[in-house]
Amino acid sequence: DNSPPRDDLYLVWTSLSVEPDIANLLADLRLRWSGSCLEIHSDWQKDVEVYEHISYCILAVWNFRKFSDSRWLSVGTSSRSCIAACLLGLQSVLTFARRQPHNREEFIKGVDRLKPEAMHFMLMAGMISFVSQQFILSVLDDDAILNNLDGLRNTVSAEVDWLMKLPLAFWTVVASVCSVSPTTLRNEVIEGALVSAGYIYKKVFRVALQYPWKLALGDVDANLEALRQLPAPREETTLQIWTLVKIGYSRVQVVQAVRLLLKCPWSSVPVEHGHASASMLMKCHGQYSTSTFMSRALVHMMRPLFGGHGELDKAIAQARNTIHRLQATQVRRFLGRQLFFKEATALAMHTFRARSLSTLSVSGRIMSTHAQQFAQLLLDSQENYHLRAKTQQEKRQIEIDALVANQQSKLRRLRQKDEENTTSSCRAIMSTCRLSVREVVEFGRRVQSPALSAAVVRDL
Repeated sequence: DNSPPRDDLYLVWTSLSVEPDIANLLADLRLRWSGSCLEIHSDWQKDVEVYEHISYCILAVWNFRKFSDSRWLSVGTSSRSCIAACLLGLQSVLTFARRQPHNREEFIKGVDRLKPEAMHFMLMAGMISFVSQQFILSVLDDDAILNNLDGLRNTVSAEVDWLMKLPLAFWTVVASVCSVSPTTLRNEVIEGALVSAGYIYKKVFRVALQYPWKLALGDVDANLEALRQLPAPREETTLQIWTLVKIGYSRVQVVQAVRLLLKCPWSSVPVEHGHASASMLMKCHGQYSTSTFMSRALVHMMRPLFGGHGELDKAIAQARNTIHRLQATQVRRFLGRQLFFKEATALAMHTFRARSLSTLSVSGRIMSTHAQQFAQLLLDSQENYHLRAKTQQEKRQIEIDALVANQQSKLRRLRQKDEENTTSSCRAIMSTCRLSVREVVEFGRRVQSPALSAAVVRDL
């Protein structure tokens, strides 16, 4: 009965990435580890299902997230899951298991590392990572940062504000797993969150507000006019734009070129697209020399230009194949005899399983005799099977028509997206570029031309 209020406990569990329905039950139970035992609220003392609720909650919370040393952002999710598990007595259970004479320690001796210092680190990492985690999730959704600059800044600020407004009761509960006071932990987490936010501001937002990026924000024409009044900039791209404006180059075309910055991706996705196949090439052909590997890697990176290998092309082909497969379904061939075979097989399978008998040859035996057995049925029984088969046939046809319509709608959307990627020059991502049929033919003609020699390519 001395446990924290329900709302504070619900905030604790949801902040540690526990699912809302589990967090609700944990908060209602007031379930937590205290010294040497699990404590729950006295209201549950006479509930006959209380042990099932406790078991359900523990199994749900002890669903650990794996940490990857190549993706440091995962340390936040992994740390939060470990802290949540320790609040329900994970360390005590592991210590008890290690004392048993027949248990092996290969996978549980790591509990020795769960010292107060490690718990302190995981608490800080788990809470501070909310700032960078939400920023990364937003960037993964749309990596054209200039298009959503204000939204990204609001996201970072909102995460920092949320951490600052967490009540002291929250810090009191989570600090119980380490040797740090709640106030000290709160101050350290807020300090770390501000450092994380400051790093994002320095590396992303401050850069976006400098040349040449800030030319694309707001009134581009006015920004170009303001740039024209300035002395020659040092930044290379800005200097080229400044030169074009100074010599009186078409302002319309310069504005269009600057607006392409709004579509420029800021993530590593374009690099990863070219890196994936090159990495596999190096893994499978480690004997290649540096020059051979570079040449083949370049060919791999150019592959999307010719289509047929991108994710969008695969999705279009898959949707088209699904439509063909659905349309080829012979629903009208499902007649009374087929329904008789289906029901006889299901009944036989159920009977054999109930008697713990093997069902391996049941279907084949029924298949070899069902036509003769169906012909021996009374005409009324056969007619009944035909009527019921027709009803199922019509129902299945409606389902197939709905699936075909859904796939056709999906195919139209994919083709429209593919056409936009092919015709649009706004997105500077290799994986979205496609050569037209005429361009592919011209490319082949030039490759076969005697004028294309190794010396020419070397000069390029």
